[in-house]
Amino acid sequence: MIESMLRKIVNYFINNPLQLLPLIVGSGGLIYWWDRLFKSHQKLAGRIISETSPMLGHVLLRFEIENRGKMQTSLNPMILVIGYSPKGVKQGFEFDLESKKIVGPQKRALPPFEPKTFSALAGNIENSYDFLLFRTYKFSAAQGRGLKIRVRSANLDKISFFRFYYEFNLFRLFKKNPFKRSEEE
Repeated sequence: MIESMLRKIVNYFINNPLQLLPLIVGSGGLIYWWDRLFKSHQKLAGRIISETSPMLGHVLLRFEIENRGKMQTSLNPMILVIGYSPKGVKQGFEFDLESKKIVGPQKRALPPFEPKTFSALAGNIENSYDFLLFRTYKFSAAQGRGLKIRVRSANLDKISFFRFYYEFNLFRLFKKNPFKRSEEE
């Protein structure tokens, strides 16, 4: 049934080739939707610069974000960090870009292809935050796709999606960091 329907559609366009033109370049054509959905969407790139503890129970996060889209967008003020304690317990923390304590007001606008450095503060942080493993930092933009930065531990080295999940699953199975160097080396 589906095969006969596809044959009829193909035969229609073979007999009337000019009917393909509105399909491809018309107002709702394929080229329009390809450009709208895939080429011109906002995409973020970034890196974590540092994490410090300026006050007891607070963590200051410094990071750099770049908008790699065609149009200007802005960064949402909340950053979510999810990590796992050495015992395997999942913990989540929120960092605020608009915190008045240390950071002060920041312009969250992200013009295209201009890296910007931001600082965000999280309050009421437990002492266990420094020991979190397999952290995921989730940044979201007002338009377009957000950004997830994955790091293994407090050294903040960015690792790829596949390596992150490979090591994370080993960690979940054995409840220890499988890539920790032994003290004999």
